[in-house]
Amino acid sequence: MGSFGANPPPGMAWQIGKTAATIRFVNEAEASFLNRDMTPTELYQLKAMIDRLKDGTEGLEDWDTVDTWLERLRDHYP
Repeated sequence: MGSFGANPPPGMAWQIGKTAATIRFVNEAEASFLNRDMTPTELYQLKAMIDRLKDGTEGLEDWDTVDTWLERLRDHYP
């Protein structure tokens, strides 16, 4: 039997089944690559976080911003 409903737009299928907090964080993080000063290590870790959120191995239940995430990362790895 075929699927019902419209397919998601290209590049958006990863959002299926994800929390609103996860989707917002990924969207903000992807937009932030050009707008934030990050070390190569921080950039690598943020990209890895995005990958985990998109593939569902990690998810967010609480609202989190990229700035807050970076602060925690910098506090943990000064």
